Amino acid sequence: MSDQFAPQQHPTPAQPAHPAQPGQYAPPAAGYVPVPPAAGNGYAAAPPTNGLALASMICGLAGLLGNVFVVFLVMPFFVSLAAVLLGHVALSQLKKRPGTGGRGMAITGLVTGYVAVGVAAIAVIVGLVALLSFGAFATPFLFS
Repeated sequence: MSDQFAPQQHPTPAQPAHPAQPGQYAPPAAGYVPVPPAAGNGYAAAPPTNGLALASMICGLAGLLGNVFVVFLVMPFFVSLAAVLLGHVALSQLKKRPGTGGRGMAITGLVTGYVAVGVAAIAVIVGLVALLSFGAFATPFLFS
């Protein structure tokens, strides 16, 4: 039988010459390697956020602000419509993958998207009623 399969004998660290008395500091034994503390701060990592939920929230807020500050209502309407669609898709993805976050962002995108679509629709209806009621005299005031 060869020595390669024989159990290995590891040297034991030497005992200190003077053992520490109670209440005194004892130096660590020779060969002692301290274990580093675990990385992190002890809190669980946040779940990954659904990208469509974030896009829905951004589009909804942009559409809502676009309706307020832009008179030309076509772009905010389509951005708000995109927010509604992205919000619904994000919520369906969140139901399929419960470990991801972003439900609040998806709901925010849906609410702001629906409100912006409603504001744009009301503005178009008011503009058409004004155009039909006052004719050519109302047209310069609608787009100024």
